[in-house]
Amino acid sequence: MSYQVKPMANKFIAICSLLILFFCVPAIAVNANDIKHHEDPDAANQVFNEFSLLRYYSDALDTILQKQPQKTEDALKIMPFANIPEDLIVAADEFSDYGIALSYS
Repeated sequence: MSYQVKPMANKFIAICSLLILFFCVPAIAVNANDIKHHEDPDAANQVFNEFSLLRYYSDALDTILQKQPQKTEDALKIMPFANIPEDLIVAADEFSDYGIALSYS
């Protein structure tokens, strides 16, 4: 007695094999990566980025010149949270104060 696989069964086996490969191969790649732990914010080094600070003040200057006092105040109130070097703190505070006053005038 000889047993033959029908052509439809061959297609079914081929499709199932492809589906298994399609779903299992990406899962292997995902599991192969090492787990990266988050950095402790208290232990992280603070980095000063001149370009981001310049862009932020440029955006604030736009609101000042457009005479939008509420947007200016909102933007400049959060500046104390920025990582600014100590030699620029006085200039940043004065910019905030004068910028808010100028946006109201």
